[in-house]
Amino acid sequence: MSDDEMDDEASEVAALEHIMSDASVDPIKLSYGLLRSITDNFSNEIGGGGFGVVYQGVLRNGNVAVKKLLNLHALPEKQFLDEITCLKKAKHRNIVRFLGYCSESQGELLEFNGKNVLGEAQQKLLCFEYLPNGNIKHYLQGDKCQGDDWPLRYQMIRGICQGLHFLHGKLINHLDLKPENVMLDAQMEPKITDFGLSRYLDQGQSIITQNILGTMRYIAPETIDKGEISLKSDVYALGIIIIELLTGIDKIDLNSLDDYLDNIDCPRARKCAEIALNCKDPDKHNRPTIHEVTRDLNDLENMIPWSSIEKVAPTAFPGTELVDFYPLELRFPFVPNRKMHCEISLTNKHTDAGVWFMIIPEVPNRYHGRLSGFMSPMYTVAIPLSRKAEKDPPLDVEKFEVLMFITDTDVDVVNQQISTLSFDEGASIEDEIKVTQEMLGFKLHRVMLTAVVVISEDNDRALVTNDIGFGKEVTMHVRSIDVHPREPWVLITEDGNRIHIWNWKTNGIMGILPGKSWSNLEGGKVGPEDVVAKFITRKSWVVMGLPNGFVDVRMYPTMDLVKEFRAHRLGVTLLAVHSTRPFLLTCGYPPSMKLWDWNRNWSCTGIFDISIPVTQVMFNPKDSSIFAALDKDGEVKAWRIGHPDPIATTKGVEDYETSQLFTYAGDRHFIAAIDGEAALIWDMLKQEHVHTLQIAETTEHIIATVCHPTQPVLITISSDGSIRVWDCNTYRLKKTYMHFRKDPRHVGFTDSGRLVIGCSHGISIMDIDLE
Repeated sequence: MSDDEMDDEASEVAALEHIMSDASVDPIKLSYGLLRSITDNFSNEIGGGGFGVVYQGVLRNGNVAVKKLLNLHALPEKQFLDEITCLKKAKHRNIVRFLGYCSESQGELLEFNGKNVLGEAQQKLLCFEYLPNGNIKHYLQGDKCQGDDWPLRYQMIRGICQGLHFLHGKLINHLDLKPENVMLDAQMEPKITDFGLSRYLDQGQSIITQNILGTMRYIAPETIDKGEISLKSDVYALGIIIIELLTGIDKIDLNSLDDYLDNIDCPRARKCAEIALNCKDPDKHNRPTIHEVTRDLNDLENMIPWSSIEKVAPTAFPGTELVDFYPLELRFPFVPNRKMHCEISLTNKHTDAGVWFMIIPEVPNRYHGRLSGFMSPMYTVAIPLSRKAEKDPPLDVEKFEVLMFITDTDVDVVNQQISTLSFDEGASIEDEIKVTQEMLGFKLHRVMLTAVVVISEDNDRALVTNDIGFGKEVTMHVRSIDVHPREPWVLITEDGNRIHIWNWKTNGIMGILPGKSWSNLEGGKVGPEDVVAKFITRKSWVVMGLPNGFVDVRMYPTMDLVKEFRAHRLGVTLLAVHSTRPFLLTCGYPPSMKLWDWNRNWSCTGIFDISIPVTQVMFNPKDSSIFAALDKDGEVKAWRIGHPDPIATTKGVEDYETSQLFTYAGDRHFIAAIDGEAALIWDMLKQEHVHTLQIAETTEHIIATVCHPTQPVLITISSDGSIRVWDCNTYRLKKTYMHFRKDPRHVGFTDSGRLVIGCSHGISIMDIDLE
């Protein structure tokens, strides 16, 4: 090597070392001689596959990985340029850093027609950061993958998803995602590599290709069947990788997953299993986007710690304050010559102390509402306040003072003590406070609020998107509803057994089944309220539980019969559809509960022992391996799929009308309405009361509750039609929509977050502000 060549190589080495030390520097073109030199003439092979061999290169400030591409005659120049283009765009902590590339012709001795000739051999090489822990395939096959390393495997799942999320944000379709193409750095952080098959999809659309490449196990069905590739192709491969990381088994049999997934004990792992099954759905339209996957993983960060549910301490409340008043500015929407209304929430987060509160307006005779009361531990009370009517909107800002006395004394004793207090005539508020503290010895908290009158804003009202049944021309008596998660459809069961699908965007009716009566095997008749119906969206089915004990499955919107079978002897009363697996749960008479698998010709795969009729059953939306049922004696039991015996039983709710079994906050809580006046949140597996949400207005009764599909929000609907939005983390009342519809009965959410309310004579779809 000449002096000039040595100087050139030294300059290249310095440039490559600079790129290694500064992640902001773009990749550069490298010479073949440099790459041959730093790899010791390609002597230290560390990996490879059908498209190339990877060698370790050594620099003064670290190591690099050099990939020498093979079979260049089958590698079009455009494909090599496409790979470099993708690599240059892919700068993310979960994608292997691309340092440089080489494309040169080298003079080599070649064999041609049995003779040695001197020819030009094309060389194409890529240079990357060196990752010392191999790839995920090596991890799964090695000794490091143990049953107790789930947090590490979750780190890998999350990192892969974040890397893929970045790629899809750049409209880069990887198309060869598999464990071999996910490397692990020194901290076992995953990094996606090998963009040899990647494509840039303009606007992210699907395309058709005749050249199907990759590893068959990770190729999506639509690619195999039709040559169709899209960003959802990568999501399918992601689902397989997550399953392999969940089970710790390389190339696990994908047709025999139930036993593995049913035995997963960690809440985060069970949710990841649900995500993986969604990702590997054979129908690409049912797969989530990578944005939706990362959103669900972000939700997991709010779940309980890594250990199993039974070992977890009670959920901690955010912040350090144990008494919370919200909001600190009361805003009364102005209506000329009519009373103005506003609601505030007071939260007691103490676990062993109550709070006696007093709300003192600056102008007492201007306001009406419950201005004093007692709150038990772990309690939120929503307090409706009204302000006198005025002709013109007042411009002044008024003050409220809230006094909160903290005590561990029983509520009856507190009320008795308070009733004995007496104050001197003309005593100031300060004097009364001083007397109260001296006589009762309570710890005092004081909060100052302001109150203003505002011009009513659009987001102070629920926006009605569409109605059905409220006009004079339409008369309907709604018994139950089920909301389609993706289409603008509501499945409605009416009096007289009439079942139909309402399109709330077009206000049209489709898929009608006329009313009819059903006879049970004993020859008797049953009431129309006993027909239940649900969507099975993955199959475009409507499933009905009939009073004669049969389950009726129909294809919507034509309502053609798909399957009919006997599920129970006298009648089917409740249905629950699993969100990702081919399972239908039925309850019926005599008291019985069964699990059916439609992929096995609707065979019964589980019978669960119940002796008392069940009034409600549902899968946990955050951990669908668990389902729960409430019986008529007020006892809630939880089961795990594949286990005939309950994993938890909660008693003591026999006086409550349970309206929602699970909340947004993980898989531990369920909601019950107590005497219609409050919603109780219980920790079902630990059998502990977590919190109570109450409305300080005895004329209202909570009729139904529902949780938002993606946000930590709980909705309660009251008998006067009021809609309240609660924060599931802080238990604050966030917003109130007053007197929307009378006689609400059912409530649900569309997948887009619109609220569906079914009343006795119709249904409304609404947009509501959740902030």
